Amino acid sequence: MRLASLVILFHFIAVASALAQSELDAALQAVRKQPKNPVAHYNLGVAYANDDQYEKAVEAFQQAIRLNPKFAEAYYSLGMSYEALEYYADAVRALKEALRLNPKLPDLQLNLGLLLSKAGQHQEAIKMLRAIRVDKDSLNYFCTIGTVALKSDSTIHDAIEAFEHALRLKPDSLLLYQLLGDAYRKAKRYADAVHAYEQILAKDPTNDSIIYALGVTYVLARQRAAAFKQHEKLEKLNSPFATTLINYIFEEMPTRQDSSQKR
Repeated sequence: MRLASLVILFHFIAVASALAQSELDAALQAVRKQPKNPVAHYNLGVAYANDDQYEKAVEAFQQAIRLNPKFAEAYYSLGMSYEALEYYADAVRALKEALRLNPKLPDLQLNLGLLLSKAGQHQEAIKMLRAIRVDKDSLNYFCTIGTVALKSDSTIHDAIEAFEHALRLKPDSLLLYQLLGDAYRKAKRYADAVHAYEQILAKDPTNDSIIYALGVTYVLARQRAAAFKQHEKLEKLNSPFATTLINYIFEEMPTRQDSSQKR
């Protein structure tokens, strides 16, 4: 699941559909006729953005803002153009200004939350996403929070909470069990991680990526014998993960250090 991509939405003013090359020409002509009209520059920015000319889109949106400093949609689209250019700090600043001017713009809080995560501001991202008013049974909402929170140790408990909630909404989702297992493992809740991965293997016993994840979890939990069992399963499947796991076992536990071993 790739829930880190932003919901890119350029809001059209007096334009009903995406602008093709002919409409880009029309937008340029409109700017020449009305150089002090912020809407004309905004529509030009939209045309450039839809043609993947984001540097030019940025210039057009900036001009629209210079002509109308309260143009919330222009700030919004400016931020999304910055995001496309991977200028995340600039994108965050633009979307924050759009939010200040008009918090009701569609998907603005969602996009800002995702951008904050891309900018490395994970705690603020989670705070922004949690502020969104959604149906408590919105699966996508909790998956989005979980995916963002999983990126940082500082928000890992938010990830666990979100994925646990999502699983209650869709208890048959193997992907959610995997994400929850990854979150548990990152939080060093190894027994819970093992349980989550085992739920997947009960239905998909030859899933080598999950067998590998389970083996890694056993290594982190210092359960060498259990880790070797996962390696044996991978070898039987002729999985490329077998070599990776055995190397990891000997790297992390060169001698027997099983947590259950009596000392």
